[in-house]
Amino acid sequence: MKTKVVEYLTVKVYEIIDKVYKLIGRPIDNIDTLISNCDDKVWDIYANALTTTINQSDSDFGKQTLKRYKPTSLAEMSAWVAAIRPGFASLLNTFLDRLPYSTGVEELDKILEDSFHFMMYQESIMKYLVWLGIEEKGTYDIIKKIAKKKFKQAELEELQKQLELGWIKNVGIIDGFAETWQVVQDAAHYSFNASHSLSVAIDSIYGAYLKSHYPLEYFTIVFNLYADDMDRTSKLIAELPYFKINLNPIKYGKSGANYTMDKESNSIYQGIASVKFCNSQIADELLELSKNNYNSFVDLLRDIDSKTSVNSRQLEILVRLNFFEEFGKNKTLLNIVDIYNKFANVKIIAKKKMEELGVSEYVMTKYAGKETKSQYRNIDTNGLVSELCSRLNNESLRVTEQIKSELEYIGCVNYVNKDMADYYYAIVSFETYKDACKPVVILRRICDGEEIKARIKQSRIYKDNPFGLCSILRIDTLNYEFKKKLVDNEWVTSEETECVLKEYEVIKE
Repeated sequence: MKTKVVEYLTVKVYEIIDKVYKLIGRPIDNIDTLISNCDDKVWDIYANALTTTINQSDSDFGKQTLKRYKPTSLAEMSAWVAAIRPGFASLLNTFLDRLPYSTGVEELDKILEDSFHFMMYQESIMKYLVWLGIEEKGTYDIIKKIAKKKFKQAELEELQKQLELGWIKNVGIIDGFAETWQVVQDAAHYSFNASHSLSVAIDSIYGAYLKSHYPLEYFTIVFNLYADDMDRTSKLIAELPYFKINLNPIKYGKSGANYTMDKESNSIYQGIASVKFCNSQIADELLELSKNNYNSFVDLLRDIDSKTSVNSRQLEILVRLNFFEEFGKNKTLLNIVDIYNKFANVKIIAKKKMEELGVSEYVMTKYAGKETKSQYRNIDTNGLVSELCSRLNNESLRVTEQIKSELEYIGCVNYVNKDMADYYYAIVSFETYKDACKPVVILRRICDGEEIKARIKQSRIYKDNPFGLCSILRIDTLNYEFKKKLVDNEWVTSEETECVLKEYEVIKE
């Protein structure tokens, strides 16, 4: 199973690189050319944690560590790949913060110079073992036996004694051996060899180079490759402002199945196939219908009903997402769909169903060709549907309902209302960790769509005024505080700030 996962990831990484180069119309650069093209724009991708879909850097953990380490070369990137393995955990903070590190022995530091004095690679451990008197050909087997826990306790103790003697011979005293021996045991459980780390780092840098120098092409490709992955899609969308790329929502007559780019406007249009429960077939069918002229939404509904495979759920989703916006606002269009479904294909209506259907005797008398004691028959459905639709006010869904629909079906929020005051925010992400009353949220300012990560630090504040995903808050002032970080087991104030919610009002729609 592990092999299959690794193979899948490798194929996915190569697929991104291959498709982006094809879209920009260039053959894939060789490694020397790639590295020579790595400028500040490339390294800023890592420093700013803009690494969604980039090899090894896609996870939240990877992003956090890269923001701290800020690699600026292939050697440093390779070292980071090795350093985030579980076996290096005891020295990870030292490495990420670039704190001075020494084994305590100048000669050993020199031997480990190419790995910044750390024993992070398998080769580093092998050098250490050779330095302490183990034959080189036996060092790899030792690493594997430690990693797979195949050493019997007596054998491990014997090896330790042998290494202690080598240490005393080279250093003169036993001081410092225990610390390095512990690192060896930890690292051997999950360390990369240098060539593996280097290869992984190169794959990652290809992604960072393409994202930084050809962002429009890169995002177009990865949006399509991860169209079914809403979590990753939302993370990609959050990166777009950095590149000044606009993501345009799906629109009737504009959107096909896939994401497409528009270089002139530096924009990407969403594809219908990326919408939950929708697919490429209905995208093609609707794009074909858009070539026709329709006088009303009802006329379009007739063709959708008779000429496409769009089902009722898909139609409702597209209406909710304002796909048919040119025909009216979505709440009204949903009501039109309801009217159409009730009356468009009926010729007989029982009088006892009148109240349930929400239609009056006056209206039915106008459009029924024949009336009996219990029924209206031979109904002019076109006239009936047209009159019922004409009575509707042009209205949109409530803000919370709109945001909920967008999160559910496309995994992100496009909604903007320029008429709303700039102190109204929607909760578009809501997460809790150890304390359920201290949520970490993303606030979306409704008037312009700007999103801000924020948190509540005092549970009392949340308990007094609780809210959840899709809630609307009025926040008159955003408060920023310096973040704390753990350094040498002590919490110290950093230069990085975070938004902290202290005062807000939950708005009831």
